[in-house]
Amino acid sequence: MITTRMKTFSIYGIFSLCLLPLLWGQALKEDTGSGVMFIAAKEGPTQFLDLQGKALPAAKAGVGGTLPEGYVAQAGIGGKIVLLLSNGTVMTLQSQTKLKISEFSQEPFDASGRTVSDLAEEPSKSNVKLDLDWGSIVVATKKLNRESSLSIHSPAGVAGIHGTQFQMSQSPGAGVKLDVSESTVAFSPSGGGQSVPVGAGQGLDVSAAGAVTPRPISPVAAQNITATNTVAIAATGDVSLRAVSDAMAEATSEGSEGGEDGGDDDGDDSSGSGDSDSGGDSDSAVGGDGGGSSVAASVPAAPAVDTSQVLENNAEATQSRKIGKVSAVSRQVSRLGLTDVQAEIFYSFGVPLQSLLAGAGGEVAKRLIDLTAQGVAQSHLSTFFGYSGETRAKVLGLTDDSSLANLLLKQYEESWLTGILSDNNLVALNTEETPETPSVSATADPFLALANMLRDSGNSEVLDELLELGGGQLTDELLQEGEIANRLLGSVTSAGSLNGTLVTGTDALANRFYEEVTSLYGALIQDSLLAGEASFLGGRTISLSGGDYSLSSLALSGSDSFALGATEQLQLQGSILFSGDAGSGKRVVLMSGGKLEGSSDLTLDAATNDLVLSVRKDIVLQGSSSGPLVDLRGNREVTLHSMRDVNLKNMEVSASQQASIKAAKELYVDNMRFNAELPKIVMEATTIRLSNVTFPANAAVNLNSLKGAIDGRYPNFGTSVPAAQQLGRVNFLQNVKSGVNLLHDRPSFDSFGGKITIGKLR
Repeated sequence: MITTRMKTFSIYGIFSLCLLPLLWGQALKEDTGSGVMFIAAKEGPTQFLDLQGKALPAAKAGVGGTLPEGYVAQAGIGGKIVLLLSNGTVMTLQSQTKLKISEFSQEPFDASGRTVSDLAEEPSKSNVKLDLDWGSIVVATKKLNRESSLSIHSPAGVAGIHGTQFQMSQSPGAGVKLDVSESTVAFSPSGGGQSVPVGAGQGLDVSAAGAVTPRPISPVAAQNITATNTVAIAATGDVSLRAVSDAMAEATSEGSEGGEDGGDDDGDDSSGSGDSDSGGDSDSAVGGDGGGSSVAASVPAAPAVDTSQVLENNAEATQSRKIGKVSAVSRQVSRLGLTDVQAEIFYSFGVPLQSLLAGAGGEVAKRLIDLTAQGVAQSHLSTFFGYSGETRAKVLGLTDDSSLANLLLKQYEESWLTGILSDNNLVALNTEETPETPSVSATADPFLALANMLRDSGNSEVLDELLELGGGQLTDELLQEGEIANRLLGSVTSAGSLNGTLVTGTDALANRFYEEVTSLYGALIQDSLLAGEASFLGGRTISLSGGDYSLSSLALSGSDSFALGATEQLQLQGSILFSGDAGSGKRVVLMSGGKLEGSSDLTLDAATNDLVLSVRKDIVLQGSSSGPLVDLRGNREVTLHSMRDVNLKNMEVSASQQASIKAAKELYVDNMRFNAELPKIVMEATTIRLSNVTFPANAAVNLNSLKGAIDGRYPNFGTSVPAAQQLGRVNFLQNVKSGVNLLHDRPSFDSFGGKITIGKLR
């Protein structure tokens, strides 16, 4: 393998070297050549260093640039770099990572019109040695040739790879973490320890001292490997192998010709000439043999060539010289007929997108490039090329460039485009006098309006499921269901007013996308905690802070209740008042299909209405031990209902008729007071545990658990009862009172607990 020390050539020198073999009729014949890495994508702070440790200029360090042997890629805090190796491997450098290409040789190969995604295995034998100084990399390799090698070196040891997906992290002074999701990685610890195979679904921790600890794969790492490699593979799959092969040939040529540079970054050689010398320096030797033989001596003497005439007769070289840009796909670009401005834009894209544009032909490429003036960026064009050929043809059927640009800016899912680009919509979008974002055309069918509405509100998955239900088409019923789902799945954040369109109970209860909430509503009716139909105001998340929420502005006539339901999270904080009537049944029902979060100073007052709070997961409400209690107030009734656990601490509950607290599993209450006039209290759960609870002396209290009363009448008393005996029972752990009387044993319960009934769950 030739160990190269790259020389920086001017643009004329590069093309001279690329064209000389064709003009001479003779090429270098070598068993192996140089491999290269493409910078496929990058974001955030990144840096690339040459052989002397100098930062590459922006023109060479951009997306589409190549990194030969000896160069360094470094991602800073928050940075990320995706690299494509010429053997088909993709590698993502995550935040705060430094990686050096210590060795990279690869045999030339026949591209045969293929792309990277066509490769099941590497296209030719390769040898890759990388140094991971610090940080974390995620890797997906093609199956390597039996005689190939790919190794990643770190201070803690060496990972040997032969076709796999994995993540490797090196922390200075802390060692290595290796997680493998596919195939096997062989890790050899520093100091000559035995190689450890790490198979799919396994992981390995190696300390700085060399201690090896096998373990299962980290779930977080496994998820990161899949997500990161999916993005990286998609971003590089369409890169032409011809572009890869050309870049390897250029790197091999430069490596053979180049020696100690001594020049500066603009391509001038040590003599100060504007063009690089085509010969190599005398001290450039075959790496590793120690013989000091001159590589330049192995190059046939070149006949004199009029470089300027060659460049003028080569369209690629002419354009590249004019704009100062070159990449692995430059040979294809010359056939597109781009203007200098279009070429500048073309070269600002990554190599994968350059390859796709070059393959699309001049007319399409120029049209798409010109759309950048209307805000279309690399990501939008990459989404476009991710569509099938049939879909791309339909998209390009938009004859007006403004409509085409606006469509690309939306980055629709391909499954949506069948409806969006129906024949009627194409006619409408192509004939609008002032085409805006394709959404509200009076002549376009409702699919387009629904698609934009769902996308803009973050509910894209609704349309995907509706299309699946409708076999790719949407009936009027499915369109209506999607529109209702969009109204129920927004987000509500307010401090004193309720804004949004109400949905009738019939429509809400029938909507499959709102089942997390409507199933709760059904459970409340089944448990006789509700009756009748509500008007719903929904959202994925609902967050209410202190204020007077007047219900009089909402069209609640004919409804029995007002239901505010979040499918994922309900957040309540401060002093919240629901004034006005919530319907004929006068109930304010707050529901969450996920979590409930209440602040420690929460006051929830339903005013002239009953208050119902129902959560699919846990209810956790805890007031401050030194400050105000959490305060729940209803007119006639206050109800708390959970499909799992209820945990209440430092609370006060007020109502005129009844307070009900029901949990499907565990009910924990610590420090709760009720208003003295409350006539009835119901608590139900599989297990009930009470501490510091004062029941009104005249209240009828029903406490129902899985196993019911002990000896037909009593709860467990005291904290000394073993936990196993508490399960399924009602437990008076400490300081439970009826009025002022403490209920701490059977005699006190007989004397003062006459209003308390302990029963079994029905």
